[in-house]
Amino acid sequence: MKILLLINSLSGGGAERVVQTLANYFNTLDDYEVVVVILETLKDSYILDNGIRKRVLRTALTCRGFGKILSMPLQAYEFAKIVKEERPDASISFLVRANLVHVMSRWFGNRNPIFISERTTSQNQYKSNSLKNRIMRWLIRWLYPKATRVSAISNGVKESLLSFGISPSKIKVIYNPQPLQELHELASKSSSIQIKQDASILVTVGRLVDLKDHDTLIKAFEKVKRKIDACLYIIGDGPNRKKLESLAQTLGLTDDIRFLGWQPNPFALLKQADIFVLSSRFEGFGNVIIEAMACGLPVVSTDCPSGPREILRDGETGVLVPVGDVDALAQAITTLLSNRQILTEYARKSKDRAKEFDVSLIACEYLEFLTLLTEHSITS
Repeated sequence: MKILLLINSLSGGGAERVVQTLANYFNTLDDYEVVVVILETLKDSYILDNGIRKRVLRTALTCRGFGKILSMPLQAYEFAKIVKEERPDASISFLVRANLVHVMSRWFGNRNPIFISERTTSQNQYKSNSLKNRIMRWLIRWLYPKATRVSAISNGVKESLLSFGISPSKIKVIYNPQPLQELHELASKSSSIQIKQDASILVTVGRLVDLKDHDTLIKAFEKVKRKIDACLYIIGDGPNRKKLESLAQTLGLTDDIRFLGWQPNPFALLKQADIFVLSSRFEGFGNVIIEAMACGLPVVSTDCPSGPREILRDGETGVLVPVGDVDALAQAITTLLSNRQILTEYARKSKDRAKEFDVSLIACEYLEFLTLLTEHSITS
């Protein structure tokens, strides 16, 4: 079986890591051939195993600024030509722009079943009334229903898809896979990051952008520090870094918060931490929660749409707090750090829950879905 995976790039990000995880796993199976098609010429953060072919569209050079939208028909034309050359049994796309290009490729002769994977709640991602967001909302509403089938990475994302007029019969929820064996091997390696001794260690991972709401986390951490000796390690980079560093300085936390930037192996640090904290305003799923749980970390997360509540089973396997609530976040962290028995119990639950997302299980769901796709009639 030949599978084409279409995505914007393999630069750092949750969807990009999922494509790497699935491609590498499919590549280990007998009689499977994997081709990854890339829309943009960005530096790869995730490496594909030997035997997986990567094809970058020639039109990738047009993917700059508003050209990312204007070039979609050109990229769809080029992708349709690749489908004709490769003759795959199924094509899968990840991320909104790749999904739109994939569906547009029908205009240029791609008659294969088209599987698109929605990674976020698009009504939140494209919420503002900017010209770009209005265009993207219109394109999603017009083109997504024309896909053969659509996967959603959480039930919350499924609800978002329904709001865009996609038929419920076309949508299947498939959670993100995690390469747990690889993750555990990475976690066992020595970390180059020096950890403060005799202090409780909090870690968060994510881009430094508004939707991750690190402001609330830093303010909550200041309240935690009043009662407990702790350090906060922030893994990730982004446009808000200077603003957040300034906030930490204003609150007198310069020595207690470390901004680590992007890390090639965050798991070695996660393994040494006491608690993982997610302060997001919204998520498509929340891969980092599962990665932290696989490292045995108790999780405190905002109850944001749409992944954390599903991953944490309504608060059974982790602690949920309201979005943007500084006091509630601080109290949840303080309660866990003050009670070693509760902390240990959540650590156990984290490890057990993470096993349910192993790639060997989730990939089977994708393969079953793809098998159905190859037999599914093309819909307009």
